[in-house]
Amino acid sequence: MQCALGLSQHEQEVNSTGNTFATRFLYTVCPSIYYKKKPDYFHDILKGLANDLCKLYHTGIRAGGKQVFFPVCLGVKGDWPWLAKAGKILRHFNRQSSHGICHLCLAGKTDTPWEDLVSRQPFWLSTVSAEAPWREAGELLAIPHCNITEHSFYKIDLFHTWKVGVGQEFVASCIIVAIENNYFTSQAIAAGMDEAWSDFHTWCRTHHKSPHMSSFTRNTLGFESNTDYPQGSWHGSDTILLVRWLKDILPLRRNINEEVPGYMVLGCESILLFLDTLYRSPLWLEPDIAKHVCEAGFLFLHSYTCLANICYSLGVCRFATKPKLHMFHHFLISLNEAVVAGHTSILNPLCFNCEADEDFVGRCSRISRKTATATKVLRTLQRYLINCKTHWASNRSSEAAAVQASHMCFNTVWLV
Repeated sequence: MQCALGLSQHEQEVNSTGNTFATRFLYTVCPSIYYKKKPDYFHDILKGLANDLCKLYHTGIRAGGKQVFFPVCLGVKGDWPWLAKAGKILRHFNRQSSHGICHLCLAGKTDTPWEDLVSRQPFWLSTVSAEAPWREAGELLAIPHCNITEHSFYKIDLFHTWKVGVGQEFVASCIIVAIENNYFTSQAIAAGMDEAWSDFHTWCRTHHKSPHMSSFTRNTLGFESNTDYPQGSWHGSDTILLVRWLKDILPLRRNINEEVPGYMVLGCESILLFLDTLYRSPLWLEPDIAKHVCEAGFLFLHSYTCLANICYSLGVCRFATKPKLHMFHHFLISLNEAVVAGHTSILNPLCFNCEADEDFVGRCSRISRKTATATKVLRTLQRYLINCKTHWASNRSSEAAAVQASHMCFNTVWLV
């Protein structure tokens, strides 16, 4: 769990910086062997969490013996498979044939196409919240929340949607297209990958960047054969480095007035503008900033769609059109609707981002791997609390500690 607000003393920031032991809260630990054998374990845990948060909502948190704060749940976030499991959602990316691909609308059903990715008024827009995406609602929906519809309780996560989703497909396809079209000295795939990696590695050293990956291979680019759509497999932070590298090197190797390299560069520039603006912005976006972000996002979708159509017309498998593009489209449509509605302050969608949460889960996971099997749950929770104590204590030496404590312990808006 986390609070929506960050640690700034001066303005309301997105809660995405600082050590995650001080910005996230662990609810429980459950070894996978338990819930894999008995799936009810997982839903029992969610039921317990929902009951605890309901109680917290109604009784509040007493601070200093005087004030009582009542946390309000903004929603539930997570990667798409987790949301589908936790929400008992039947419409998702893995059930496209008859159920649809989206829990927010009916996109993907026979009479509701989702592939129009550039329209501000797509066909599926009229079906938003038209039909429940579950036969039985998930346990977490029992938590009092402030969403207009139950569908929107389960939030879109930009990190899993773009950085480790659409962005990986975009970058991998750009690299393969560049190799095949002589952007590098060698047109052979293996040699071209080596040359591209050497160029990227040099770029990283020049710009003082440290990628997690160590090479370009058919495996990391998801390109085992010419009939495969490239799909990168690397850290989300590496996706951004690769986009910045492509933006810099593509104009040096090809005339960007040509159709394909032009769209690739436009895609890189627009998504960097989109992401950089969001990451620099506070928790609340001004309407002009939100409109600026929205335009950049739609420009990326336009570039991606054009590249996919060009490659399809040439009979090559590049720039795959997958359901995560639809979720990114939803992301932009929601932002655009807030701008059109004339909202004076618009919630930064990054507050539903899972990037820092992935770090938190990784830290807790590393703790659990160093404990004995018989006492894994207890020892993991104890060592987590020790880490929390350590990081809270280290912060108390500064004046910001009091502000941080008041934000994190007693704020009235929470995410699960």
